[in-house]
Amino acid sequence: MAQYYPLIPPYDLDTEVVTYQDAVEHVVDAFDLSTSARGFRHAKRAVLEAYREVASSHRWAYLNRNIVVITSAPITTGTITYTHSTRTVTFTSGVVPADAEQWRIRIEGATYEIESGTESSTSVVLTENGNPGANVSSGTSYTLLRSTYNLPISVRKISQIFDETGNVRLSLYSEDEVHYQSMAQGTTGTPARVSVRGTGDYYSTSQLVFGPAPSAARKYSVTCLVDPRPLKTYKYNTGTLDCLAGAVAVSGNGTVFASSHVGALIRTHNDSTNAPTAKYGGLDGDYPYAYQRVISAVGGTIALTIDAAFDASQALSGEKYVISDPVDIDTSSMLNWFYRNCEFHYSRLNSREDRDEREAAAQRALSLARAADGRTLERSSALGGGNGMLPSHLRSWSTIPSEVVN
Repeated sequence: MAQYYPLIPPYDLDTEVVTYQDAVEHVVDAFDLSTSARGFRHAKRAVLEAYREVASSHRWAYLNRNIVVITSAPITTGTITYTHSTRTVTFTSGVVPADAEQWRIRIEGATYEIESGTESSTSVVLTENGNPGANVSSGTSYTLLRSTYNLPISVRKISQIFDETGNVRLSLYSEDEVHYQSMAQGTTGTPARVSVRGTGDYYSTSQLVFGPAPSAARKYSVTCLVDPRPLKTYKYNTGTLDCLAGAVAVSGNGTVFASSHVGALIRTHNDSTNAPTAKYGGLDGDYPYAYQRVISAVGGTIALTIDAAFDASQALSGEKYVISDPVDIDTSSMLNWFYRNCEFHYSRLNSREDRDEREAAAQRALSLARAADGRTLERSSALGGGNGMLPSHLRSWSTIPSEVVN
């Protein structure tokens, strides 16, 4: 008897993405909640609190990024005059650089911080407690130098910094160890050390501090762990939409699309009455979405652009839709843990008797997620085996692109 080999038919693959709405409805389902104001609010809080813990729970390969920091060379063009009554330094030639507050100025052997300065203007104001204390006559030489560089707000932790100009890896030190070289000495040179600290000027933002301040423009590659994309839009589905076959331009009917929808997911299906739900249904019924796309631009209250056409051959007309922010995690390794953590936070918020049990379940799921994390089948040599290759992950649809800091 001839053997039969079932043929695997061709099929399309879509990246599995869950949304803020999916996560909240999961909590509602898990606890069989009504959609009362308090219960629904606690479901949302549970999701947001669990989401806040994503980046701090593990060094996820999915959230590893590389950013570029380009340092600035010192400026010594022309001379200056300092007027103490206004704490103003006026430049005889040249203009104030961008981010003037991150520069310092060295005058007659002393280094002072800059309180304010407008890019392309010809003067800066020094701080009240850090200035020459008296007028400085015209024709005095100076040096503008910069040792601090603000990082993107999404950066959570730094793992390594590589000097591409000098082809050398910099060592990370504490702020105290770098302060003397970068601040107290007021000198410039090739940085040998770098630290990470809060800016002191902006909420939840860190900066790199080089010691000493760079004496030339240099390029640094920074490997870091970032926070996932924030969740803002829970659910928006007012009105209907139209879209031509094969087109990425979407027109709204009775819609109020907003700039905050850029980067969110839009789902639709061939239904002009019911808004689409997740594949397993939702609070409003069982209407699984047929198409899911990322909103790449919003052109007004009735116009938006998606990253790929809904359908190459079929137009959509008067269709219901739903917009919700994506939960920015790797669903293959992190989703089960994330849902268990959402359940724990809801239980904790409501002082339920099962909160310890829910926490233990979340910890077990986290252990499994950590074990499943990674992007290679073999371990790197640094971890005790393999071919010496470091894990890598290409994320073509990322909503947090690589960034350049300068």
